[in-house]
Amino acid sequence: VRQPTVATSEGTYRVILKNDLGETESTPCVLTVLEPVKLTKAAPTSDVVDLKVGEPFEISFDVGGKEAPKVQLTKDGKEVKFTSVEGTRHVYSVPEVKPEHQGAYKLIAKNKTSSEEAVVTLNVTGMFFNDTELKNSPKHKIEAKQNLFSLTINKCDHPDVGSYRVVVDNGVDHTEQTAKLHVGVKPKVEAAKPANEQSAVIGQDTQISWKFSGVEKPQVTWLFNGQPLPTNERFQITETDDGTSTLSIRHAELTDKGVYTAKATNAVGE
Repeated sequence: VRQPTVATSEGTYRVILKNDLGETESTPCVLTVLEPVKLTKAAPTSDVVDLKVGEPFEISFDVGGKEAPKVQLTKDGKEVKFTSVEGTRHVYSVPEVKPEHQGAYKLIAKNKTSSEEAVVTLNVTGMFFNDTELKNSPKHKIEAKQNLFSLTINKCDHPDVGSYRVVVDNGVDHTEQTAKLHVGVKPKVEAAKPANEQSAVIGQDTQISWKFSGVEKPQVTWLFNGQPLPTNERFQITETDDGTSTLSIRHAELTDKGVYTAKATNAVGE
């Protein structure tokens, strides 16, 4: 029998001999056709899967064969149990992966005729901010596409300044990279708006103060009616550590009436 199959070849065979005097029949011979294991991967589509912490992971295989094959799943050489087995479909799933789930998953299926195996490697990526693990949120978006891992920070501000670290580990190799984020913020006026209107008595001293904030300490320039205000004995400018710039006017005169502007500037803007 050439190229036997279960459908066309398996069964009971007999030899019948006939001549003019009669016939005789041989002892029945039962032919059983053994089929090799058939292993078909349903998921994932790639042999290497890159996921970030908290994402779902699933391995799904269809295992077939005339003789029910023995199926085993191991992770880094240690056996793990399937999440579900329905018919020929064998599934192992993790709703939210953690670093301990990374590794090489090997599925082995064998019967008397053959043995088949397949390997899926899971890489789990962790993102950390100042050693605190980050998760997907409206503020942080973590993405993993093939070998590219990215972190997007929404509306970056001063509290986001710090050290960011990405860790990739598949149970065999471990690698990590660190980047420091510096955020530039334009100076911001912190003074209350009622301070925009002030009055002074001729001959008396008066002060105008504005408080500015900024990641990089801004440089404050004072203007009078749109022109740079020179400092002299009557006009003095002082600054404090909290970002307050104060213009002191000694012995106010009628000619001092006008619009005083404090302009704060840093590398980002003004």
